[in-house]
Amino acid sequence: MDYRQAVGLAKKGKEEGFQFLYENTYKNKYYLALKYLKNEQEAQDVLQEAYIKAFARLDQLEKPEAFPSWLGTIIGNLAKNKLQQKNPLLFSDVAVHTEDESFEYKIEDERTSYQPELAYSRQETQQLVHEMISALSEEQRVCILMYEIEGISIKEIAAALDCSVNTVKSRLSYGRKNLKKKAEELQKKGYRLYGCPALPLLLSLLRREESSLSADGLLEAAQSQAAQPILSHAGTGQVPGANTAAVSQKVLEGGKSVAAGMAKKGLLYTIAGKVTAAVVGVAVAGGVAGAAYYLGTQGDKPVSKPEMEVSSVISVSQVQVSQSPEEPQVLKLADEDYPGLIAGNLTKAEVEYVLSYGPAEISAQGLEQKDYVNALNALCQGPGGSGMGSADQKSLIESYGYDSRYRSVYSVTDINRLFLSFADYQFTEKNHGANEWNIQVEDEKLYFFPSTINFTAETKITAAEYTGEEMILYFTYDCSFYDMGQTKQTHASKKATLHPNAEGKFQIVRIEESEKKSEQETSLSSSVEGQSVDEVYADVLDSIKNKESGYRFTNGLDYTGKIKYFYQDINQDGIKDLIVGAECSQDVFMKMDCKFYSCQKENGGYRLIEIPDSQLVTGLYLPQDGYGLLSLDLARMSGMYECNRISIENNVLNRTHLPAYSFQLGDSDEKNFREENPNVKWIDLV
Repeated sequence: MDYRQAVGLAKKGKEEGFQFLYENTYKNKYYLALKYLKNEQEAQDVLQEAYIKAFARLDQLEKPEAFPSWLGTIIGNLAKNKLQQKNPLLFSDVAVHTEDESFEYKIEDERTSYQPELAYSRQETQQLVHEMISALSEEQRVCILMYEIEGISIKEIAAALDCSVNTVKSRLSYGRKNLKKKAEELQKKGYRLYGCPALPLLLSLLRREESSLSADGLLEAAQSQAAQPILSHAGTGQVPGANTAAVSQKVLEGGKSVAAGMAKKGLLYTIAGKVTAAVVGVAVAGGVAGAAYYLGTQGDKPVSKPEMEVSSVISVSQVQVSQSPEEPQVLKLADEDYPGLIAGNLTKAEVEYVLSYGPAEISAQGLEQKDYVNALNALCQGPGGSGMGSADQKSLIESYGYDSRYRSVYSVTDINRLFLSFADYQFTEKNHGANEWNIQVEDEKLYFFPSTINFTAETKITAAEYTGEEMILYFTYDCSFYDMGQTKQTHASKKATLHPNAEGKFQIVRIEESEKKSEQETSLSSSVEGQSVDEVYADVLDSIKNKESGYRFTNGLDYTGKIKYFYQDINQDGIKDLIVGAECSQDVFMKMDCKFYSCQKENGGYRLIEIPDSQLVTGLYLPQDGYGLLSLDLARMSGMYECNRISIENNVLNRTHLPAYSFQLGDSDEKNFREENPNVKWIDLV
């Protein structure tokens, strides 16, 4: 399930939809709320209200896949209100007078593009987070976290905080300056900052701290405690008073129920296998504030992990843990967990890029020198190297153009970050100062002559799980290979195995074909009870419109951006088929790159069948005999029309030349053909 599907289910009042939205966002949002407010109870109250409001207003969400950031704007607004209650001057026009509202904010290239590999202890991490967060005013802190961590646009932040766009830009700018000043002060005090710019350093520290808390199971404990009061009001819009006795009792009862459920599922054991029952017991009996969180700030003081002194702790025997501590607990990997667990601090999108353009396979024997060179070549060029990638596909490695010898120049920092996810090897001046492997590294730049790649690839991680010793990523791999003007498309289900490296970060050690079907393939091969053909196709059209993985047009053609569709029972099985075409130009003609989808009735519902391959056509016509479609193409040199019949047989697309329909441009046969076989009626999608 993804956010789009979950929002759809939630709109219909389905519990599983609300559950998915809650479980996949709460930990990250709770951590950020703590940073906004520096108070655990206030953070919990804000999140409870935010979720209930969000669930009640799902019809206002234009892009379901953007639910996390949309929820983030609601949380930011509520956090602002909570801070204003304590200090009415915060976020007001009075505060703006001290800032330059006309400042033109420039997005410097120091954001998340550089995430340092830090070697801090947990105590050092929490201390540095406290120091740097404390350097920001309340207004600056909220703006920076919303913009840099949540990815919310400046315009949306301004709307959420009820201020002007220039005010947000000003607060972001002054916040950066304050962080830079604080970093300089810390360096003078002897802190090791590894030469990192201040903002990327803070972002990396925040992710590191959040990851540590999540690994210890503390964020899960908070999530479990809050689940019942939030989900019980899902979609109602009724926000219970956070301090009433009735709600307190509801939280307590719900927390106990969830805690017991956690125990039965083995969730008391984290990646290290040791989240104690005491932590869950404290979370249930005393609220999150009593769960011994060591978040780096409590009030205005940095704190270390305190000793637990709570009499109402639920013991292991009380919650009846059914799994022995020695057995590693398999955990699901959430999107926000990737930077804290993957070597190089890679996000999920960056890992998918590595799986697309890094080594296609890694065997038990590991990688050889040629594999490093090939991976470097493909990762640097990415989809742009073939000239065939779709507009929204871009290389994650910064390019600096060419030097005087016409060598391509790339950021060695970007390269090494991606390489860390699958190899210990790093490109340095020591290794490549003498042009080793025809590759040279100098002044943080890498110079070499890349080969043009003749493929584009797209990967989607469909499932991810891990223990303390191993992580498994299941993913789909779609590749378009170009050779002599021909395009060959392949689809595969793969599995990547990752093991912890010396620093404890997960690194890819094996890539192989997988027998486990991807989430997308499973949905294509299983029926949806009660879902009509129209509903199945509506989901497909939404996926195409939203450019989801597996639904994009990536054949390397000159697409105009227009996408159209129509329905026709091509194989005459009584169930209409869906044909979607992306408009493109080729050989001075406007053509349609067409994908075909079919449905088959099964178990009271319909299962979607994606027909392999696509067809490039100039015009499509409905044949007089009703079977298939007719494609009419004009040969420029001869002026002759050639007609092909496109049909679907056994879920395979066939294209057969029909010589009887060949005729000269402008003759009576052409006129008769068009009268007998009408054009298809396309419907605009994009």
